[in-house]
Amino acid sequence: MKRPALRTIFALALALAGAAPACTPFHLRTPDGFARIADPQPNYDYRALSAYGVVVAVRAIPNRERASMAFWSEAVDRRLQRGGTYRPAGQSDVRTERGQSGKSFRYTTGDPQSGGTYWVTVFVTNDWVYLVEAGGATTSFARAQTEVERAIRSFQGA
Repeated sequence: MKRPALRTIFALALALAGAAPACTPFHLRTPDGFARIADPQPNYDYRALSAYGVVVAVRAIPNRERASMAFWSEAVDRRLQRGGTYRPAGQSDVRTERGQSGKSFRYTTGDPQSGGTYWVTVFVTNDWVYLVEAGGATTSFARAQTEVERAIRSFQGA
């Protein structure tokens, strides 16, 4: 995962809602072939890494303003595109195994031979905004895509 995207989303989260506490109510099944990082703080509430460099991470941000999915989805997408590094590669509505609705944004970075893939899926509840991020080199990400999608579908936020 490219660092500018992570810093950008973290800056957005801090600007809009402040830093999240260490203990947040959500569940994400660690993808097969990934190792969960024991202490993902200070920037994440969850983080897992594959042996070939693909990362899946979750940030939980207090939704103090009780802003809607429409607000958070547009805020995240605009923030990523504003830097010019991330080129949109699609978006879709997502429904988890337990019926939670989210919005997924897909981006590419760099050139087709050595570029990267970056996904961010936004889930919003009255109390929390969850950003489920995934990324890595495009060839490595293609290898992990099925497991990343399965992990996203397993997400459940309170």
